[in-house]
Amino acid sequence: MTDISVTRIKSFKQCLREYELRYVHGLQSLKPPTALVVGKSYHQKIDDLIKTGSFEDTGAKTDAMANAFKEFIYPKFNFKCSEQEFSVPLDDTHNLIGRIDAFLEDGTPVEHKTTGSKPDEIYQGKLAWDDQVAAYMIATGTNKMLYTVCQKPTIRQKKTETEQEYLERCKEWYTPDKIKAFYVYRSPEELQAKLEEFKAIANEMDNRDLFYRNPDHCKIIGCPFEDICLDYDPELEEVPLGYEKRY
Repeated sequence: MTDISVTRIKSFKQCLREYELRYVHGLQSLKPPTALVVGKSYHQKIDDLIKTGSFEDTGAKTDAMANAFKEFIYPKFNFKCSEQEFSVPLDDTHNLIGRIDAFLEDGTPVEHKTTGSKPDEIYQGKLAWDDQVAAYMIATGTNKMLYTVCQKPTIRQKKTETEQEYLERCKEWYTPDKIKAFYVYRSPEELQAKLEEFKAIANEMDNRDLFYRNPDHCKIIGCPFEDICLDYDPELEEVPLGYEKRY
């Protein structure tokens, strides 16, 4: 059985060249994007909060983000547990795998997101149709999911204030419009259609031998393989500088 994650599916749909470098050649950048580092720190604090009722201050902006979650989101929902992995069969040869950030007491899966912009209705609408939504619902047998979305602080440190003063100002910066929680729903027909799509993509992955670039995707969010996209030769034994082989 081959394990297929939602991240892998999204990579395949967004840019086949990125997919090739990441999943065919097994390359990984040694410099994770700043957004990923911030997201990981925030997720860890939220995970600790759900498990223990508190989190450790680390002297970072994510302290303010986690504090906003604790103030505006945490009291409104009954969180049962945090981070659980899943693996469900797509067909006879593929498993859909992933990790759900948390669950509510009624079994509703929860996904925590961070964003550089305000989590308004337009942003929420884009998240609502993310493949991750359907994957969580397929894996858990539910037809709804809860998103929590926290905007990262956009204020900068003043020359006249200390690091601690700046972090305190970040905490004060948060208001309810900068951190949101909302439900997303799917009908059984929509979930069945997405399941068939996942199956088709998984089989296409097995048979794909031409991996072309999607420059429009690069323009939108950038790419961790930007430095080697045009000239990486998989026949070379040497791993490019700044990257490592995952397998």
